[in-house]
Amino acid sequence: MNSERTLESIETLRKEYMSNKDAINTLLGLLAATAAAALAIPGIETTHWIVRALWLSSVLQSISGAAVGGLTSGLFYLFFDEDIAQLQLPKPTEALCLLTLETVEGAELLQIVDKLFWKPSFAIVRSAMLFAAGAFAFVVTVDFGKQPRSYASRWPLAVVALGPSAIFLAEFWLLMLWCSVKHRRFRLQASGGRGPGSEA
Repeated sequence: MNSERTLESIETLRKEYMSNKDAINTLLGLLAATAAAALAIPGIETTHWIVRALWLSSVLQSISGAAVGGLTSGLFYLFFDEDIAQLQLPKPTEALCLLTLETVEGAELLQIVDKLFWKPSFAIVRSAMLFAAGAFAFVVTVDFGKQPRSYASRWPLAVVALGPSAIFLAEFWLLMLWCSVKHRRFRLQASGGRGPGSEA
Protein backbone atom coordinates (compact mmCIF):
# COMPACT_ATOMS: atom_id res chain seq x y z
CA MET A 1 0.00 0.00 0.00
CA ASN A 2 1.39 3.38 -0.99
CA SER A 3 0.19 5.53 1.91
CA GLU A 4 1.62 8.79 0.58
CA ARG A 5 -0.09 8.36 -2.79
CA THR A 6 -3.39 7.51 -1.10
CA LEU A 7 -3.13 10.60 1.11
CA GLU A 8 -2.42 12.71 -1.96
CA SER A 9 -5.52 11.29 -3.65
CA ILE A 10 -7.67 12.17 -0.64
CA GLU A 11 -6.26 15.70 -0.59
CA THR A 12 -6.88 16.06 -4.33
CA LEU A 13 -10.50 15.00 -3.81
CA ARG A 14 -10.87 17.53 -1.00
CA LYS A 15 -9.48 20.35 -3.15
CA GLU A 16 -11.82 19.41 -5.99
CA TYR A 17 -14.84 19.54 -3.70
CA MET A 18 -13.73 22.87 -2.23
CA SER A 19 -13.07 24.47 -5.63
CA ASN A 20 -16.48 23.35 -6.84
CA LYS A 21 -18.03 24.75 -3.67
CA ASP A 22 -16.52 28.18 -4.34
CA ALA A 23 -17.84 28.23 -7.92
CA ILE A 24 -21.29 27.09 -6.80
CA ASN A 25 -21.44 29.72 -4.05
CA THR A 26 -20.49 32.43 -6.55
CA LEU A 27 -23.33 31.41 -8.87
CA LEU A 28 -25.78 31.21 -5.97
CA GLY A 29 -24.75 34.70 -4.86
CA LEU A 30 -25.35 36.08 -8.35
CA LEU A 31 -28.77 34.44 -8.53
CA ALA A 32 -29.75 35.74 -5.11
CA ALA A 33 -28.64 39.27 -6.01
CA THR A 34 -30.48 39.16 -9.34
CA ALA A 35 -33.73 37.93 -7.80
CA ALA A 36 -33.49 40.45 -4.95
CA ALA A 37 -32.96 43.27 -7.45
CA ALA A 38 -35.94 42.05 -9.48
CA LEU A 39 -38.17 42.53 -6.44
CA ALA A 40 -37.57 46.27 -6.77
CA ILE A 41 -38.53 46.51 -10.46
CA PRO A 42 -41.09 49.30 -11.09
CA GLY A 43 -44.55 47.91 -11.67
CA ILE A 44 -44.09 44.77 -9.60
CA GLU A 45 -46.77 46.05 -7.20
CA THR A 46 -49.33 45.70 -10.02
CA THR A 47 -48.49 42.07 -10.77
CA HIS A 48 -49.96 38.90 -9.37
CA TRP A 49 -48.63 37.88 -5.96
CA ILE A 50 -47.02 34.79 -7.48
CA VAL A 51 -44.35 36.99 -9.07
CA ARG A 52 -43.02 38.24 -5.73
CA ALA A 53 -43.44 34.80 -4.20
CA LEU A 54 -41.36 33.12 -6.92
CA TRP A 55 -38.59 35.72 -6.86
CA LEU A 56 -38.46 35.68 -3.08
CA SER A 57 -38.34 31.89 -3.25
CA SER A 58 -35.42 32.16 -5.69
CA VAL A 59 -33.53 34.34 -3.21
CA LEU A 60 -34.20 31.97 -0.32
CA GLN A 61 -33.26 28.94 -2.43
CA SER A 62 -29.90 30.52 -3.26
CA ILE A 63 -29.27 31.38 0.38
CA SER A 64 -30.19 27.83 1.42
CA GLY A 65 -27.83 26.41 -1.17
CA ALA A 66 -24.98 28.62 0.03
CA ALA A 67 -25.68 27.62 3.64
CA VAL A 68 -25.59 23.94 2.73
CA GLY A 69 -22.36 24.55 0.81
CA GLY A 70 -20.85 26.08 3.92
CA LEU A 71 -21.84 23.04 5.96
CA THR A 72 -20.39 20.57 3.47
CA SER A 73 -16.97 22.22 3.70
CA GLY A 74 -16.64 20.77 7.19
CA LEU A 75 -18.06 17.37 6.28
CA PHE A 76 -15.09 16.13 4.30
CA TYR A 77 -13.01 15.23 7.31
CA LEU A 78 -16.07 13.72 8.99
CA PHE A 79 -15.99 10.98 6.35
CA PHE A 80 -12.28 10.76 5.56
CA ASP A 81 -10.59 11.64 8.86
CA GLU A 82 -10.32 7.98 9.90
CA ASP A 83 -8.67 7.08 6.60
CA ILE A 84 -6.17 9.91 7.00
CA ALA A 85 -5.42 8.93 10.58
CA GLN A 86 -4.81 5.29 9.62
CA LEU A 87 -2.60 6.21 6.68
CA GLN A 88 -0.49 8.50 8.85
CA LEU A 89 0.38 5.68 11.25
CA PRO A 90 4.13 4.88 11.34
CA LYS A 91 3.48 1.46 9.78
CA PRO A 92 0.11 1.28 8.00
CA THR A 93 -0.89 -2.32 7.38
CA GLU A 94 -2.35 -3.96 4.33
CA ALA A 95 -5.38 -4.94 6.42
CA LEU A 96 -6.70 -1.38 6.54
CA CYS A 97 -10.18 -1.04 5.06
CA LEU A 98 -10.28 2.43 3.55
CA LEU A 99 -13.21 4.33 2.06
CA THR A 100 -12.44 3.57 -1.59
CA LEU A 101 -14.13 2.17 -4.68
CA GLU A 102 -12.41 -1.18 -4.16
CA THR A 103 -15.29 -2.59 -2.10
CA VAL A 104 -19.01 -2.63 -2.84
CA GLU A 105 -19.83 -0.99 0.50
CA GLY A 106 -17.19 1.69 -0.02
CA ALA A 107 -18.39 2.42 -3.55
CA GLU A 108 -22.00 2.77 -2.40
CA LEU A 109 -21.00 5.08 0.43
CA LEU A 110 -18.81 7.23 -1.82
CA GLN A 111 -21.75 7.70 -4.20
CA ILE A 112 -23.87 9.02 -1.34
CA VAL A 113 -21.03 11.24 -0.11
CA ASP A 114 -20.64 12.62 -3.63
CA LYS A 115 -24.37 13.42 -3.80
CA LEU A 116 -24.07 15.19 -0.47
CA PHE A 117 -21.24 17.42 -1.65
CA TRP A 118 -23.00 18.19 -4.93
CA LYS A 119 -26.31 19.00 -3.23
CA PRO A 120 -25.68 22.80 -3.32
CA SER A 121 -25.44 22.65 -7.12
CA PHE A 122 -29.08 21.51 -7.23
CA ALA A 123 -29.98 24.82 -5.58
CA ILE A 124 -28.59 26.64 -8.63
CA VAL A 125 -31.01 24.86 -10.96
CA ARG A 126 -33.98 25.33 -8.64
CA SER A 127 -33.21 28.99 -7.99
CA ALA A 128 -32.82 29.69 -11.72
CA MET A 129 -36.10 27.91 -12.49
CA LEU A 130 -37.95 29.87 -9.80
CA PHE A 131 -36.53 33.14 -11.12
CA ALA A 132 -37.47 32.27 -14.71
CA ALA A 133 -41.00 31.34 -13.63
CA GLY A 134 -41.29 34.65 -11.78
CA ALA A 135 -40.05 36.55 -14.84
CA PHE A 136 -42.67 34.83 -17.01
CA ALA A 137 -45.42 35.61 -14.50
CA PHE A 138 -44.24 39.23 -14.38
CA VAL A 139 -44.48 39.66 -18.14
CA VAL A 140 -47.91 38.06 -18.22
CA THR A 141 -49.50 39.91 -15.29
CA VAL A 142 -47.81 43.32 -15.10
CA ASP A 143 -49.98 46.34 -15.88
CA PHE A 144 -48.31 49.69 -15.29
CA GLY A 145 -51.65 51.48 -15.53
CA LYS A 146 -53.23 49.68 -12.58
CA GLN A 147 -53.17 50.54 -8.91
CA PRO A 148 -51.09 48.32 -6.62
CA ARG A 149 -52.85 45.08 -5.77
CA SER A 150 -53.81 44.22 -2.23
CA TYR A 151 -54.31 40.74 -0.86
CA ALA A 152 -56.49 39.61 2.00
CA SER A 153 -54.17 36.74 2.93
CA ARG A 154 -50.40 36.37 2.81
CA TRP A 155 -50.43 32.61 3.40
CA PRO A 156 -50.26 31.58 -0.28
CA LEU A 157 -47.29 33.91 -0.82
CA ALA A 158 -45.52 32.55 2.26
CA VAL A 159 -46.08 28.94 1.20
CA VAL A 160 -44.74 29.48 -2.32
CA ALA A 161 -41.82 31.59 -1.07
CA LEU A 162 -40.71 29.29 1.76
CA GLY A 163 -41.80 25.89 0.46
CA PRO A 164 -38.99 25.10 -2.03
CA SER A 165 -36.24 26.09 0.41
CA ALA A 166 -37.83 24.09 3.23
CA ILE A 167 -38.02 21.02 0.97
CA PHE A 168 -34.42 21.51 -0.16
CA LEU A 169 -33.12 21.73 3.42
CA ALA A 170 -35.18 18.71 4.47
CA GLU A 171 -33.71 16.71 1.57
CA PHE A 172 -30.20 17.71 2.60
CA TRP A 173 -30.61 16.74 6.24
CA LEU A 174 -32.23 13.42 5.35
CA LEU A 175 -29.37 12.68 2.95
CA MET A 176 -26.88 13.74 5.61
CA LEU A 177 -28.51 11.43 8.15
CA TRP A 178 -28.54 8.50 5.76
CA CYS A 179 -24.92 9.13 4.79
CA SER A 180 -23.86 9.26 8.46
CA VAL A 181 -25.62 5.97 9.21
CA LYS A 182 -24.04 4.26 6.20
CA HIS A 183 -20.64 5.68 7.12
CA ARG A 184 -20.80 4.40 10.70
CA ARG A 185 -21.92 0.97 9.52
CA PHE A 186 -19.02 0.88 7.07
CA ARG A 187 -16.50 1.76 9.78
CA LEU A 188 -17.92 -0.78 12.22
CA GLN A 189 -17.81 -3.46 9.54
CA ALA A 190 -14.24 -2.51 8.66
CA SER A 191 -13.19 -2.82 12.32
CA GLY A 192 -14.93 -6.16 12.70
CA GLY A 193 -17.81 -4.70 14.71
CA ARG A 194 -15.60 -3.09 17.35
CA GLY A 195 -16.57 0.40 18.46
CA PRO A 196 -14.18 3.31 18.96
CA GLY A 197 -11.60 2.62 21.59
CA SER A 198 -12.05 -1.18 21.49
CA GLU A 199 -8.99 -3.30 21.66
CA ALA A 200 -8.11 -5.72 18.89
